[in-house]
Amino acid sequence: MHYSAVLTILAVLSCLLYRVEACGCYGPQSCTLKNDRCNGQPASSIIATLTALETSAASLDPRADAAGKDDQCVCDCCAVCNTCSALFSGCGADNIETDIRFRPSLKPLQLNKPIKPLTITRKGNTTENLGLWGELCVDGNLPKGLEFAYNAEDQTFVLQGTPVEKARKEPVVVIAKAGGGVLQKLKFKVTVK
Repeated sequence: MHYSAVLTILAVLSCLLYRVEACGCYGPQSCTLKNDRCNGQPASSIIATLTALETSAASLDPRADAAGKDDQCVCDCCAVCNTCSALFSGCGADNIETDIRFRPSLKPLQLNKPIKPLTITRKGNTTENLGLWGELCVDGNLPKGLEFAYNAEDQTFVLQGTPVEKARKEPVVVIAKAGGGVLQKLKFKVTVK
């Protein structure tokens, strides 16, 4: 037996004995909206991950009947690996935290006046680094001239720019991807006078 095969077997046995939890991108049809593995095992189990690797792609049919959407394989089991449209459709809902806000707080904005950048941070009096990364998913329309930018130093996103159109309580929802497979969700309304 080859040395690498022995190491692989030992690694798998260690995982089985100690129930190592992991999150990696498993594929856009590896879980249901209920976060059940498409092979019926819990999404967070490394055993399920190993079993899913053996599952044939043909058994993951995305054309299933819409009536049983909660049971369809439409999500990636690792929440942060889902597309924005999948997240807004309910994928990863078990991993969404809502304890974030803007610092300073978002107030009505003035037309054609640059805003002081608003940082996404945890609620409360903290400067804790959120560990956000990658794509920021935005549902809703920001007024023209405003945008989100990534701040690599603080590992978060900031709302910045100069609003060039009026807006009246435009609802916006953002979902940010964080380390450990966690998602951060922020709902807010933008008013430009």
